[in-house]
Amino acid sequence: VEAVEKDADIKDTYKKLTAEPTPHSPRTTRLQQIAPAMEAAAAAANQIKQALQGKGNADKATAMAQLQTAVFGAAGKTLSSVEPTDLTTNSAAEGPNPLCGATATSSKAKSVIALLMCICSKTDSASGIADPCTTTSSSTTEVSGTFSNQQTLLPDLVKSCSPRAKRQVTAAEILQSLDELMSQTTATTSYTTLGTFLTTNCYGHSQSGACVVYSGNVAAAKQAIEESPWYSNLKAAANTIRKIDDYNRNVSTAASTIETAKHTIVGILRTEPVEGYVAGTQTPPTSAGTEETKGKEETCLKQTSKTTCTQHGCKWEGPDDKKENHCKLNATAAEKQATQAGTGDGTAGAEAATGCASHKSKPDCENHKTGDKQNCA
Repeated sequence: VEAVEKDADIKDTYKKLTAEPTPHSPRTTRLQQIAPAMEAAAAAANQIKQALQGKGNADKATAMAQLQTAVFGAAGKTLSSVEPTDLTTNSAAEGPNPLCGATATSSKAKSVIALLMCICSKTDSASGIADPCTTTSSSTTEVSGTFSNQQTLLPDLVKSCSPRAKRQVTAAEILQSLDELMSQTTATTSYTTLGTFLTTNCYGHSQSGACVVYSGNVAAAKQAIEESPWYSNLKAAANTIRKIDDYNRNVSTAASTIETAKHTIVGILRTEPVEGYVAGTQTPPTSAGTEETKGKEETCLKQTSKTTCTQHGCKWEGPDDKKENHCKLNATAAEKQATQAGTGDGTAGAEAATGCASHKSKPDCENHKTGDKQNCA
C-alpha cells in the first residue's frame, strides 16, 4: 500500500484499495467489509443529531407546564390550588359578568376550569339556570361574587365529568379533545357560543344562558377562541409532546441501527483470517515468509513494463505495449512460496535436514553407504 501511495495519484490509490484488493491485504479487505456498517452507523448518528435539533427545548416539564396553564390557569397549579384570578385574563378576579362573555364582548375565560364554571355552575344568584350540565349540589349552589366559593363548587363538578383511565397523555388525544369541544360550538354571523345560550349573554340567568361566548363573525370568533390561553396552551402542549415522541422514536430507530452495525463490525473483526492463510486449513506463515511476500509485492508494484514485470516473476494485468502500473504480485505463486516457508507441522523442515539432502559435500555423499551399497548419488 505504501508503494502505491508513493507511485500513484490519490484516485488511483483509492481505486486499488476499494476495487482491487488482494488476498494479501487483509486490512483493506476488512475495511471494505465493515464500510457499509460504518456508513449505516454514521447515518444513524446524524439522524440522532437531526432529531435533537427537531426536538429543541421540548421536554416533559415544558409539556406539563403548558397543560397546567391550559387547564388550571398557570404552571404548577392543581385542582385544589386554583384561585379566582386563574379563571380570567383580567388582572383581577371577575364574576360571571363579564368573565363568561356577551354577544358584544368575548369571554375572558383563561382556563378549562373557567369554561367549566361558566358552562356548568349556577352563575346567576337570582334566576340562574340550575343543573346546566349535571345534577349535583354544586350545580344548584350559586357562585359567590367573583367565584370566591369555587373551591367548594369545583370538586363535585369535576367528579361529574367522565373519568379518564390513567395513561400517558398523547398529542393525538389532546387534539382530538379540542376537535370534539369545538364541534359543540354554535356559530352565527355575530358570535359563537359554547354551552347553553339563549340570548344576549352568558351570565347564567334563565333568560340568557350558561355558556361562554366569543363575539364577531365566524372567522373573528374562531380567531378569538384560538388565541385564548386555554386553547393556545393545549395546542402548544400537543406540539411539545409530538416533538418528544418524534425524538424518542427517531433515536430508538437510530440506536437500533448503531447496535446492529456494532455487532456486524465486531463479528467481522473477530472472524477475519490473518494475512496469508485461511483459518483452519493452513498454518500461519512465518514472519520470514510474510516479509518475503511483502518485499515481492513492493518489487512488482514498481515495474512499469510487461518485460521487467515478468522477469521478476510478477503478473502483468495490462496491455502488452503499455508502460503503466499494471504489474501485480503473482498471488498464487507467492502464497505457495509463503506456505512452504512456514509449513505448520515442521515435517518438511525435518526432511530437508536429514538423509542425502543433509550432505554438504561430495565426499559426504559418497561415504553414505549401507554395507557396500551407496545410498546417495
